[in-house]
Amino acid sequence: MRKPFFVGMVHGLAGSAALMLLVLTTIPSPLAGLAYILIFGVGSVGGMLGLSFLIGLPFVLTAQRFILLNRWIRIVAGAASVIFGIWLGWEIGFAGGLF
Repeated sequence: MRKPFFVGMVHGLAGSAALMLLVLTTIPSPLAGLAYILIFGVGSVGGMLGLSFLIGLPFVLTAQRFILLNRWIRIVAGAASVIFGIWLGWEIGFAGGLF
């Protein structure tokens, strides 16, 4: 259980690192900067934990008693993820002028 937690923690903090470093440059004290990094990290991990809990809740609540509903939730979530990934790739790659 530790390995997925730490992978998720590092992954989550990586997206916010630029914002954290931008604010960190305005903090004059090294001790206050360290406190900011710790508070930011705890808040980031806590926020991701809360959102992951809320997103996973329908899957857990329907897994045993509502098997057909659970299957449809998984299918819709998977399809939505693939469609969003394709759309995002198109927007960044072609509409945004990356390619």
